[in-house]
Order: sequence, then C-alpha cells, then structure tokens
Amino acid sequence: MKHFLILSTLFFTSLCMAESWSQKAKSRQTEPAIRRNPKQFGDSDADCVELKKLNAAHTKLEKDSFHESMALLMLLSKQDIKQRLQYIPSSLLKKFLGEMESTYVWMERAAGHKKTEPGMKNLLEKIVIPRAKYLVNAIHETLNNYQRSTQTDEEGNLINSGLRRHSGAAIKSRR
Repeated sequence: MKHFLILSTLFFTSLCMAESWSQKAKSRQTEPAIRRNPKQFGDSDADCVELKKLNAAHTKLEKDSFHESMALLMLLSKQDIKQRLQYIPSSLLKKFLGEMESTYVWMERAAGHKKTEPGMKNLLEKIVIPRAKYLVNAIHETLNNYQRSTQTDEEGNLINSGLRRHSGAAIKSRR
C-alpha cells in the first residue's frame, strides 16, 4: 500500500509538472520574451532605468557580502572554524557553502587583479584566502560526516557511524 501511494504521488506530481511545463512552452512559442540590455538603451527607456537600478543594487549587495565574508574570515581562526561547524545544522551549511565557494573565487580574482592594492593583495593571499579555503573544505568535510552518521540499513541501524548499534558481540580491533 505504501509503495502504491508513493508511486501514485510521483506519477501525479510528474503529470502536474508536465502540464505546467507544456503551458509554458506553448506561451513561449506564441509570445517571445524581449531581452533588455541596460547598456544598449539610454535613460529615456523606463524599463532600462529600472534594470540599471536593479543591477546597481545587486552589485552593492555582492560587494557587501564580499566584505562581510572577509571580516568574518579575519575574526575566525582555524580552530574556531573546526569547533563551531559541528554545531551548525546541515541545511544552513549547504546554503552557506555555495555563498562561501563563490566568495572564495572572488577573493582569488581580487588577489590577482592589477588594480588591487599591494597591502590588500598581501592580506588576501596570506590570511583571508587560506582561511576561506579551509572553511570551504571544513564545510564539505562536516557535511560528509553528517551524511555518514545518518545512513541506516534496512533494519534502521546506523551504519558507517561511531553511533551505530551492535549486537553486543566483542568488537574486533583493527591492526
């Protein structure tokens, strides 16, 4: 009964998705989207003015995020990172991982950019980028540990974990 319910739910979901996509495909064929490039038009076009404002706000948000990440990495040592990551839920770590990977790439670009001041390049290369790399790797490792510690077999026993249940028989030591 459980399998039937799951299969029917999957079928119904895929059917609904197919129907919604087919409607979008039909509307796409009859009504082509007009793409706007803000550099292509002057300030007289209202849509492009709005798009320029949106682009400026997005750029400011990215810069603020970049500077916040740098400040965070300056404050945290490797020991702080390692100790605190294990207490953060995996759902938050997954969201933060994408942001941190992106920030790490931007930091590497900034360190190699010709307009970056020498003092900032030195700070990025010596302190911030190694900590960012360590943080990204530590998040990956923590997420892998979460995944390993929550895997169960058919009977509900934890596998690949120090928390797993055992039958009570003597555990052989590894050589």
